[in-house]
Amino acid sequence: MRVGVHGGISTEPNMVPMIDVLLVLIIIFMLLLGRHVIWLQLPAAAGDGQAEEALVLEVSSDGEYRINGGIVPAASLIDTLTALYADRANKLLFVRGDRDRSCPILASSTCTLTEVR
Repeated sequence: MRVGVHGGISTEPNMVPMIDVLLVLIIIFMLLLGRHVIWLQLPAAAGDGQAEEALVLEVSSDGEYRINGGIVPAASLIDTLTALYADRANKLLFVRGDRDRSCPILASSTCTLTEVR
């Protein structure tokens, strides 16, 4: 116990020994529990182990469509994408637009893509 400023007795506990004991207990538990090995059984990869190439649709400022660099006419865009996605398990398409292209035109291109199944 300590004597307070006004001569009274202060009854606050000394926290330092308690914190030291807690730190030692934490270290002991970390050492004891850290030695366990967790065995995981991961699912087998589907397919032949080769990753599919990602499809990137580019909409240029002059209204031209490109899929992975190859030019695709706007009239056959849906048919081309349907043929590409026919045997793919991953139905992911990245859309890249030109900085000069306006947002409504990109949005209409994206809405057209919802017809592809």
